Amino acid sequence: ANAPGHQRVGEGNAEIPEPREQRMIFRSVVCIDVCSGIEKHAKDHKPALALTSLVSAVPYGSLDLPSGMHLLGKLAQSFPLPSACAGTVVQLARNLILFCPAIFGEFRRENDAGQEHAPVWDVFYRFAAGLLGQSEQSAAVFQLLVQLLGDMSHACPGLINRMWTVYNDLLAPYAIVHGGHEAIQALFECLPWQDADFHWQQSDKVLAPMAPALTRSDARVVSVTFGQPDWRRLAASLPAPPRQQQQPRLLDDSVAAPPPVEPPHP
Repeated sequence: ANAPGHQRVGEGNAEIPEPREQRMIFRSVVCIDVCSGIEKHAKDHKPALALTSLVSAVPYGSLDLPSGMHLLGKLAQSFPLPSACAGTVVQLARNLILFCPAIFGEFRRENDAGQEHAPVWDVFYRFAAGLLGQSEQSAAVFQLLVQLLGDMSHACPGLINRMWTVYNDLLAPYAIVHGGHEAIQALFECLPWQDADFHWQQSDKVLAPMAPALTRSDARVVSVTFGQPDWRRLAASLPAPPRQQQQPRLLDDSVAAPPPVEPPHP
């Protein structure tokens, strides 16, 4: 079988991965499938150990975009997972996005361009939603995901414009049930909000969630999110107000005014 995402021999001039790379890709996919099929109460965590060894063994630098996206997609589809595997799966997702040049290049391009539907981000978003949607949750795994979001935001400046949505749709609902507000606050305090422009580019998606965020005692998150952007840049980008038209004069200066009418004599 061909490695995922590669053309067959003779189809164009596509470079076929080395046999070792093919084996590592295949083993990664199989191991993810095995982990996703284990019941949560299983006592045998050998697949988790296998995943741990794969994290350092996958040739991230050699993966092309289709192969890397195939692996990332398998991660997004692997839930529910045994709790023993969740942390290692987060690490594997980190390495695929940040250390696979093909995926990271596409990830940065689509976020810097502000694409609403971005393939790499959409797959990662499904991965994060699946991870946080598991019935068994771990504060340590949540912290790993929060750290990954921070690292991704610093490596890819355009991602900052998605973080307010991530907070409202993923992080805040999780924290309401499981806790973790401190981790979220620490994340948002270190994000490069001064580079954000979603406040006025996507204003229709900004104001509606703000009141619920304030009532959730997340005032600090709201403060750092909306207190650090360059609002002067916003003011400079606003169109100038229309100039008021001068009121027309009742009499044109070029037309002589009629002589005054004298009152009648008694």
